[in-house]
Amino acid sequence: MNLEKQKKQKDPSQKDIKFILEFLFVVSYLTSLYDVKLYLESKKRIPVLVNKETLLDKIMNFGFYYSQYFVAEGKKLADDILDCFSKIVRVELPIPQPLGFHARPSTYVSLIARQYDDLDLFIIIDGKKFNTKSVMSLLQAGGTLADKGYQSVLFEGDKRVIEEVRILAKHNYCEESEIPARLSYLRDFNNSS
Repeated sequence: MNLEKQKKQKDPSQKDIKFILEFLFVVSYLTSLYDVKLYLESKKRIPVLVNKETLLDKIMNFGFYYSQYFVAEGKKLADDILDCFSKIVRVELPIPQPLGFHARPSTYVSLIARQYDDLDLFIIIDGKKFNTKSVMSLLQAGGTLADKGYQSVLFEGDKRVIEEVRILAKHNYCEESEIPARLSYLRDFNNSS
């Protein structure tokens, strides 16, 4: 199935979005109705029919409950749409030379992973995944790599994140060279510390 078809299947229809906006309009209208029409114009009749605090409470709870529901459903929908555009790949890259994943290369890889908050990046060693957003996890992975004598490691993550790690690996994780221009945010971090 191609990307356009996947995207069309995940896209919310205009009527779904219109429904949410109409719902918010109804809540707004009910609140203003309570505020202006019911309370100001009918001070004497409404308290006989219903307690005004109870009425306002019901209107507000109705609005908050369904607003929260629509926000939660919208997040699920946004995650589904993001998944359409996210392509998970695996790539084998060399480990930093000569010292492996010590503090500096681990920090750089972690910074790259954290640039993409909503995407994951892992190092996989003998089937075990290490989260690259954690420097401590990377240092643990580095120790495992050193103990086993591996010269390369498998990265798994979104294609965009992997591409940046690939650039870092191409420059030996900036052990002996300058930080590439495409990874300038690493330079900014390096200068601030």
